[in-house]
Amino acid sequence: MMDMKPNQGHGINGKIKVDFLQQIDVMKDVRNAYPQNILPFVAIDPRRPDEYEKVFLKPFSPGYNFFGIKIYPSLGYLPSDPLLMKIFEICEEKNIPVIAHCGTARVRSSYHRMKDIKGLREVESGKYESFTENKCIFRKRTYAIYFNHPQNWEPVLHSFPKLRLNLAHFGGGDEWEKLAKGNNNTWVSKIMDLMWRYENLYADISFNISNHSIYEILRRRLEDNGLLLERTLYGSDFYMVTTKGHFRSIKMDFVTAMGDRIINQIARINPKNFLGLEEGRKS
Repeated sequence: MMDMKPNQGHGINGKIKVDFLQQIDVMKDVRNAYPQNILPFVAIDPRRPDEYEKVFLKPFSPGYNFFGIKIYPSLGYLPSDPLLMKIFEICEEKNIPVIAHCGTARVRSSYHRMKDIKGLREVESGKYESFTENKCIFRKRTYAIYFNHPQNWEPVLHSFPKLRLNLAHFGGGDEWEKLAKGNNNTWVSKIMDLMWRYENLYADISFNISNHSIYEILRRRLEDNGLLLERTLYGSDFYMVTTKGHFRSIKMDFVTAMGDRIINQIARINPKNFLGLEEGRKS
C-alpha cells in the first residue's frame, strides 16, 4: 500500500478518492477473501495523526491479518523518525518484514519546504543523536539523496540488527549503471556493505529488470557473490515495467539473461526467506 497524503501539508497534493483508513479496510477484505494468495503490507507514515494505533496496530489485529509494512521516505520523512523506530522495534521482535523504497525520487512529496523532519545522525562511530530540522528541496535528485539514501538506514539497523528489511530497487538502475562503469562509490555498494553486516537485509531489483544495460553486471555479481545471491529478490513491483514496454518480452529477456539457477534463487527461495515463511512468526 501507499499513503500518499498522510496529513495536510504532507505527501502529495490533490484530492484522494478514498481515505487511507478506508483503503486498509478494503485491503482487509481482499486479504480475507484470498488468504493463500495475498500478503498485504500497510504503508506507514510517521506524520499521520494516531499513526501507531490506527495504521500500525489495527492491520495486525485479529480479522485484518496484514503481513508487513511499507516505508516510502521520499514522501517526506526519514526512516530513523522516532515513531518509526518504535515500530521497527516491534517488527524486529515479531519478525514482521519491512519493505522500503531505496532508489530514485520519481514519487516524492509535492512540498519543497518541509518542517520538523526528525531522525538520528551519527556523531561518532556507532553513536547517534536525535535531530529535528527544516529542509527546502527543489530538485528530484536532492529529494532522493536526502530521504532515500541507504545510509539513512544505518541508525535503524544499528539499533535493530535483526530487522527483516528489503531495500526496494537496490539503489536504482542509475546506481547500477555507475557500478557497471567501475564506480564503486554507489548506493548499490553501500547496500552490499550493509548486507555483510546485517543478516536479514535484502534488496530487490524490481523495476530494474527493464534496464538491459545492467544485466551483465547484475548476473556477474550474483554468480560471483554467494551472499548477494542469497539476499537479492526479484521484487514485488516487477509489473511496473509495463511503463517501459511489453511485460512478457521484458520478463523473458531478464530470465534468459540470468539463467534458471539465479531466477530460482531470487524469485522463489529468497522471497520465502525474506518473508520469514520458513521460520514462522511470533503472534
